[in-house]
Amino acid sequence: NGELSDADVREQLYTRAGGIRYGAARLLGYSASYDDIIYRFADYNAGLFASRNAAVQNLLSDLTSFSLTEDGDLLSYDSDGDVSDKETQSLKALLSFASTHDYSAWTAKRDARKEKSIEFEETTTWKELRAAWEKKKGKVPPYAKLPNVELTSPKLRKTRSTEWFAKSVKKHYLDCRARE
Repeated sequence: NGELSDADVREQLYTRAGGIRYGAARLLGYSASYDDIIYRFADYNAGLFASRNAAVQNLLSDLTSFSLTEDGDLLSYDSDGDVSDKETQSLKALLSFASTHDYSAWTAKRDARKEKSIEFEETTTWKELRAAWEKKKGKVPPYAKLPNVELTSPKLRKTRSTEWFAKSVKKHYLDCRARE
């Protein structure tokens, strides 16, 4: 029937060839306007569009009174990956921003649900937030920022971060490219 067992899937994913095949597909298989590959490496570690969304959180912090952790998640998710009912600080900041920029809480919440896709960049929230920041600062807002996510694992001797991961992978990437 063409379906793979859990053991077969695990075998394919946890081999060097599988890691390269599926890792490359995850790294490159989505549209994002990043000007540096480091953001794709960060997204690989922190989730799709985490670097773009960390920049959104940075803009929100700048335009509201909220101090946000720039982790790349505007919403909270349950263990199945579904949006949780828990209202995050980022969502509270977004709702505050919307209330002062003439669009509804409903629209802001609808827009936030698109945070894991390129469609987020077509939303009222994206456009209003970037326009307000550009007006305040007099320059084009950043598209991406390395997310602030702490990494913990029994395999790590000390606490690391998504920034550390992305910089490390980029160094290896550039070293490999230099050998071509």
